[in-house]
Amino acid sequence: MYGVSASAGGKYGALTVTWQGYTGWMDNGDRPMVISCEARFYAGHFSPMVSYQYGIRDYPFHKCSVGLAYRL
Repeated sequence: MYGVSASAGGKYGALTVTWQGYTGWMDNGDRPMVISCEARFYAGHFSPMVSYQYGIRDYPFHKCSVGLAYRL
């Protein structure tokens, strides 16, 4: 397994970019690699976020996510 992540944040939100994956044991399409990006915003106690994940190798899916958290 491997991965690298970079984050930047401030008073109004945060941005995270991640590259990750792993190498399998049979070398038959089991070496998935993905890159993802997440943006999170701060609005009082609420924290809306949006993210996107892109499959680079051996991972045929693309995923978009939207969420809302309530921070205590």
